[in-house]
Amino acid sequence: MNRQPILLALATHFLLSLTAGAAEFPKFETKTLDPEVGKVCYAVTLADVDGDGKLDIVAVTENRVLWYQAPDWKRRVIIEDQTERDNVCIAPLEPWTHRMRFGYVTGGKRPQLVVSPLNKTQGEGVRLLAFDIPVSPKSEKWTPRVMNASMNRMHNHWHLDWDGNGIDDTVTSSQEGVHLITPGAIRDGVANWLTTKLGNGATGDKPETKGAGEIKVGKLKNGPRFITTVEPMHGQACAVYVEPKAGEKTADGLWPRLVIDATLNRGHALWTCDIDGDGGDEIVLGFSDPGPGPIKGPGVFIYKADDATATKWTKYTIDDGGMATEDLICADLTGDGKIDIVAGGRASHNVKLYVNGGK
Repeated sequence: MNRQPILLALATHFLLSLTAGAAEFPKFETKTLDPEVGKVCYAVTLADVDGDGKLDIVAVTENRVLWYQAPDWKRRVIIEDQTERDNVCIAPLEPWTHRMRFGYVTGGKRPQLVVSPLNKTQGEGVRLLAFDIPVSPKSEKWTPRVMNASMNRMHNHWHLDWDGNGIDDTVTSSQEGVHLITPGAIRDGVANWLTTKLGNGATGDKPETKGAGEIKVGKLKNGPRFITTVEPMHGQACAVYVEPKAGEKTADGLWPRLVIDATLNRGHALWTCDIDGDGGDEIVLGFSDPGPGPIKGPGVFIYKADDATATKWTKYTIDDGGMATEDLICADLTGDGKIDIVAGGRASHNVKLYVNGGK
């Protein structure tokens, strides 16, 4: 009998309040923007598509890229049936390409397109590639640079200026765990990157039970930075890694890991932002299949740290059962200064906007 999931669930019961709502936390109004976007809504993002100064919502399905025009969210088609079916993103040279993000990872004036494949095609690991954007993107070659080639099953990556030097660093979630990739010295015009391991992720005997799948970085109110993950890839656990204090060391040199919820099923979407406006970031999470806990889901949930130590978290239910979350993103979409949530569904085939109504 495998006792680890049982013990983990018991520990989670004490660490996490499963209240569906509590005093002094924002209430959300659910707006269904598209009840049937396609077979799967693979990804959602935000962009000012029409240049009117308002963020529009963009969704990717198995055969279309759609945008929902602010402020009434009318659906419009960008492309349809112009790529091979069921690609979650598009890039040359890497058939396992899974995530693509723009970041200023070389310190130049133009960003790079950073691509993380899910599985390796050569060598010991996947090639995390940074493509320089040419002056003429349609006609000139996009030159790739290898940022790292040592990790496997790299399910996601994220960019942020980790050390405040004006250059984007990269955090990754892979079979090998949680890593930080920072730019090193530039030799002969070529950037070199340094990789630091911050956490192991989930432990297991098989590749699919190890490491981490989703990753984001946040900051606690009056406290340190933290990393949050879904573990393992498409996993059942939401974990938090809190940055040690300056000069403080752990026994293994890694950041302390805490599982705050072990009742997910196919966790697949993660964000960090200050939902309630108190100066500290919350975790916004979505999973796509019904889970084993008292709140089954699938849906969208928010976790708030009870204090600056992040040893206890409270869970708030935003959508329980109405969103088989494949992806989500957060931003102020109504112009009231409050952070809203957009989510896209797999089995639910839908796109929803959750409007933050405040406390």
